[in-house]
Amino acid sequence: MDGDLAQGCRLIFGEINGVLDMMTFEIVATGMGYTYLSSKMFKDNPVVVDHIIDLFSRIKFRNNTEFSVLFNAFTEEKIGAALQIYKKAFYSIHSDSGGLQIVTLGKKMTPELYDKVYATQAKYSDIAMSFDEIPVITRGQSSMGSTRTRFFDASKIDEMARKSGKNITRQIQFFLDEKSKAKPFLIAHGNCRESFIQWVETMYDEIPSHLHKHIGGISISGVALGKGTLEDIQKAYYAKDFLQYTKNIHLLGVGTTSRILPFLVLENSGYYGQDVHLSYDSTTQTAGIIRCKSHVNGVEDVFGRIMSVKFERKYKEVDALVGLANRGIDVDTFFRTMRDKNMAYLKNKDGTFNEERVKNYATIILGWFMSSVDDLTGCINRFSRSMDEALHFAEKFGISREISTIFKIKDIETFEEWSKSHRHVIKSEKIEHHNAGTLEGLL
Repeated sequence: MDGDLAQGCRLIFGEINGVLDMMTFEIVATGMGYTYLSSKMFKDNPVVVDHIIDLFSRIKFRNNTEFSVLFNAFTEEKIGAALQIYKKAFYSIHSDSGGLQIVTLGKKMTPELYDKVYATQAKYSDIAMSFDEIPVITRGQSSMGSTRTRFFDASKIDEMARKSGKNITRQIQFFLDEKSKAKPFLIAHGNCRESFIQWVETMYDEIPSHLHKHIGGISISGVALGKGTLEDIQKAYYAKDFLQYTKNIHLLGVGTTSRILPFLVLENSGYYGQDVHLSYDSTTQTAGIIRCKSHVNGVEDVFGRIMSVKFERKYKEVDALVGLANRGIDVDTFFRTMRDKNMAYLKNKDGTFNEERVKNYATIILGWFMSSVDDLTGCINRFSRSMDEALHFAEKFGISREISTIFKIKDIETFEEWSKSHRHVIKSEKIEHHNAGTLEGLL
């Protein structure tokens, strides 16, 4: 990297002249079923529950990051109920609306079904995702991860945004009637800056003004935009337009350091110019329990089913976080537990759960998960403060030039200048425009 450019970035980043810390972070762990927290062996024993809360307290407030969890209000009501048992270990409990699952299961969207979901959200969550209508059409079979068979339909923005606004209006009123403290997140869709702005403005126009204060924040969706590096940078840029409505910005399905980097860079360049609370959700860390994967130095690593030096290193990391050795858990027990997930030995001869064995099992399983969370949040915290570390990490993904150049973005004019110079050389997986068709086949 050019020395003058790197030096200039460091000056802006604050390593020399200092920078106000205006961005706070919140990681929202999804896929909580992977953690076994709703299983009887955990939730039905107060001593085990207290032990688990103590384990989770080891990562609370670490790395300038709040730790929260999410459950699906349509498919995971029992998990939502179980999370209440451990509630004091979390910053907040989020709930998804389950809209995708409702569609994929062939269920009909009805007011009664919506209200059933709202009732679960009201009872068990602090933050609730809304039912959003999506301005996208599909050609042939499609999935949420597909960008080639989905097309953004600009002609649907007003209609879909107003339907989404009506949904969130009903959701807020339901929460108020139930005297629930839950607040919904408005989900923003768009394919460019103008369409994102139009979407959010239309939704706020549709929602009665006296209810605006009950909106918990804005979630930025890439479903109608795309998921390449360019699109991640664009989302970070578009987020500034939403700060007139809220300081709480949420990234849907983003749990990797590389995808959050653009937000860190623009924050530290002074682009946002005000306090921002950035939350992001991902299943990656919880799924790592089952798949024997974990984040190491900011990237996901596969550990496999054979004892290795990697397992020995991971044992030391988890031990430092939750105290494996103090509980008599050696590296071999750690390895076999993660490899086999064998629960047979957790029961006594009479079929009851052995309290100490269950506590050790929880220490290993949740310690593995927590070390992955700690690694991810630690990287984000370091990269938000160190230009050298941020650029070194970006270089691994071949995006160091892109990351360093977006420090120059200060406003709409400089973004447009940057975009003209760089958009054709940055990895892009954009959803293309298509202004005719229907929403048949969506998802």
